[in-house]
Amino acid sequence: MGVFLSLCLLLGACDNYPGRKMPDASEFFFDSQALEMARAIEAEDLQKIESLAKHLDINARHHRGMTFLMWSLAQLKFNAFKTLLALGADYNMAVEKNSVYGLAMLVSDPDPANPAMVNPRWIKALMEAGWDPNQRDEEETPLWWDARFPHKSLVLDYLIEHGNLDINAKDIVGNTATMMLASNEQYRQIMKLLEMGNRSFRGVLPNRIDGIYPAPVIH
Repeated sequence: MGVFLSLCLLLGACDNYPGRKMPDASEFFFDSQALEMARAIEAEDLQKIESLAKHLDINARHHRGMTFLMWSLAQLKFNAFKTLLALGADYNMAVEKNSVYGLAMLVSDPDPANPAMVNPRWIKALMEAGWDPNQRDEEETPLWWDARFPHKSLVLDYLIEHGNLDINAKDIVGNTATMMLASNEQYRQIMKLLEMGNRSFRGVLPNRIDGIYPAPVIH
């Protein structure tokens, strides 16, 4: 997902407007100093970001709720994103109901070795800043379950290895992580969870973990 699509998704600004230009920072940051920060983020001028942060509220909301951290993510400026996190940017602040972690699980800069996959480095940066993947959303679903889809496999691999996951958590209707993964044919990750001690999945798992699998049989 490129910058244009990231902003379209985040702001709903591009629906049915195939000829629409990329939203500009000036559409969200009206204060001159805030706009200067947005430009520094776009240029990944880390020294300037750190300097401006001394005079700005790093977590201030601007037009349409935009924050500096979300702007860096929507612009795919990874070094600026990490710098803002180090300066205390709040990763729990959503923009128009879009969470930072949610967009971080969608952007694919992409991973050079796996161009079809979401790059896990954004989630890694969030976790290094203190983000807890075991938090739950408004529907009581663990946040890390959002990585259950095949194109997010690299993100899920990282979370399993480093996320200290509550692998036996259930959502409000009783689903478990392994059930959700099975519905998306993520059997390799199921095997990893089973190796971590998860016994919530009672299906018949395939013998192979590197190919195409039949649907598991739930007893």
